[in-house]
Amino acid sequence: MLSRVHEHTAAELLTILSARQLSDGQTVFAGVGIPLLAATLAQRLRCPGLTILFEGGVIGAFIEPGKLPPSTNDQRCTKRANMVLGSAEVLLLLQRGYVDVGFMGGAQIDQYGNLNSSFIGDPAHPKTRLPGTGGGNDIASLAQMIVAMKHEKRRFVERVDFITSPGSWRAARAGAPAAFWLGACSASSPISPCSDLIRTTSACR
Repeated sequence: MLSRVHEHTAAELLTILSARQLSDGQTVFAGVGIPLLAATLAQRLRCPGLTILFEGGVIGAFIEPGKLPPSTNDQRCTKRANMVLGSAEVLLLLQRGYVDVGFMGGAQIDQYGNLNSSFIGDPAHPKTRLPGTGGGNDIASLAQMIVAMKHEKRRFVERVDFITSPGSWRAARAGAPAAFWLGACSASSPISPCSDLIRTTSACR
C-alpha cells in the first residue's frame, strides 16, 4: 500500500527542519516568523525544557498554537514567561554565554557564512535598504548560528554586499570557504561550504 504524499509549503519545511536542530535544556534566541514557529514547535513536541529568548526582553516565553505574535515586542510574548528584561540585558546574556542557539536570516549569504541584512548594491547608492543588524551581529558572534532561509539563487552569492553578521572569519581571512557544511544546497547555487548550520528549502530534497 502506497503512502499518501502530503503537500507542504517551503515555510513549513523550514520550520520542521529547524525545530529538529534544537535540544531540550537549550536557550534559543528566536525572532518572528519561521524561527519562532520552529522554537515553539520544538518546545511543545520534544523539548519542554527549551527556553525561548526574544530580543524585546522576554525570557522563557510559551507561545500558544494559533497565536503567533507578529512582533517579539508583542505583549502576547510575555504570557507565562519567566521574566522580561530590557534589550541591553538580553544582549548581555549573549555576551555572558547563556544563549546556546540563535536563528538568523538575511537578504544575502556568502560562502563564508556572512549575512547581509543592511543593503543591496553600492554602499553610496544602494538599490535596496534593509532593516539592518538588530541583534544579528551579537547572535552570529556569540552563539551557535542557525540560518533558515528560502533557497533562492539571488540570496546565495559569492560575496555579500555588506557583512551585517559575520560567518567564519577564520575561513574568510584564509581566503577559503569555511570547513564544514550542514544542510547542503543544490548544485546550481554558487555557495560553498560555510559555518554552523544552514537550512534551506533545497536542503532535504
